[in-house]
Amino acid sequence: LSNRTQAMMENSIVLANLYVADQVENVRANALSMALDLGNVKPMFEQQREQFAQGFSVVVANRGLSAAQIIDGNQNALVKAETKTELPLQLPSREVLGGLNESQPYVKLFPDENYAAAVVKLPNYDNTFLFIARALDPSMAGRLNQIQDSFSDFMTLQERRFNIQAAFA
Repeated sequence: LSNRTQAMMENSIVLANLYVADQVENVRANALSMALDLGNVKPMFEQQREQFAQGFSVVVANRGLSAAQIIDGNQNALVKAETKTELPLQLPSREVLGGLNESQPYVKLFPDENYAAAVVKLPNYDNTFLFIARALDPSMAGRLNQIQDSFSDFMTLQERRFNIQAAFA
């Protein structure tokens, strides 16, 4: 029974980690794809900001993102997508922004806040970046720590069990 329980717990950890990795990769891919699209509509961004913001919000909603902003190198929001989700967002530092390029987003998981985020430099824009975030399914992300803690407890109990059995053998 203990081997079976251990295997089930290990499989749960693997599945939860796969889910989180998939969400992080999804955010990275969305950031790159959206940055390319936004690079093509720079004239609208400059000349019709309100119409641009409305379209930006639609794109963000269609991609299932929880938050998105176009920010400058000083972390100022130039355009924010209207979303139904409230996340305690942590924008990247100025140093991170300064080191970005158009082909490699900076992606980070925020497990305590339950979201993954990415930021990438926008092509054809000056010192302007796309920041996006996706909330993780709380039933998966929140349980990962619980599963890992339970597994650690289980392994500790297993060690104690063997020590007790050895003492009475």
